[in-house]
Amino acid sequence: MLTTAWHRHVMFKSTYLNYAQRLPKHCEGEDYGTFNCACLQATFSGPLDVIRKSIQAEGVLSVYKGVSANYARFGPYCVLVFLFLEQLRAAEIRLRKWRYAQIAQR
Repeated sequence: MLTTAWHRHVMFKSTYLNYAQRLPKHCEGEDYGTFNCACLQATFSGPLDVIRKSIQAEGVLSVYKGVSANYARFGPYCVLVFLFLEQLRAAEIRLRKWRYAQIAQR
């Protein structure tokens, strides 16, 4: 698809306006271009602060949210990788044996 400057401008403008519409009502009139609105400022000082505040707000189990979804995503991948790896190794062994047999026959 050919993307012209006009298309990029329209795409940026629509994304920008959608973002501006999602801002809270008290942010109206703030400078959207530099995102200087007070509600957009970071509320955490680092990763450990995120963990500490999450535990305070939602309990210890909040740290483990998404672990089951991650296992559901990554588990099948690992199983398939190891299955293919075993099959490749077995194929390599068969190929080497065949090649050594060919060399021995000469």
